[in-house]
Amino acid sequence: MNKKAFSLFELILVIILIGLIYSIVLDKISNKNSLHINKIENIKGILKAKTTEKISLIVFDKCKRVLINGKEKEFDSKIFQNIEVYRIKNETLEKVEFDPIFIKDKIYDVCFKFNIYKNGSSSSYIIKKENKFIILYPYFRDSKVVSDEDEAVKELTNQDLMDEDEE
Repeated sequence: MNKKAFSLFELILVIILIGLIYSIVLDKISNKNSLHINKIENIKGILKAKTTEKISLIVFDKCKRVLINGKEKEFDSKIFQNIEVYRIKNETLEKVEFDPIFIKDKIYDVCFKFNIYKNGSSSSYIIKKENKFIILYPYFRDSKVVSDEDEAVKELTNQDLMDEDEE
């Protein structure tokens, strides 16, 4: 008997493969223009997972919009609402005022700016949100949340490239 048609099994297999490829492509396309940050303390890991190149994150327009490497992304703006950003100067907290940005001949205030560089280092801040302080370390450590301003300052001023325990 001369067989010239596909069997039911072969047709189902092809449909499953097409569906799988379609779902992978659709997932990549839908996530390309959005940024999912569930907590500020996770920002470094989330951004590092996007690329190995330098990443620049700018939150602007009353903390409602975000740019990553100059491209606007959708994101949940509640995370950056009511934050205060500090740097350490002379072992005390100094509030950071970011320079405004210009987009299409309009000036927007920036409420947060964060960079991760190719070598893995990043911007270093202490972020106050509600009654907690989030420490964003400049090097390879994950962020840390503390409840006291003095503890946050002490933690960041004593930061070395390697903890003594790790030497």
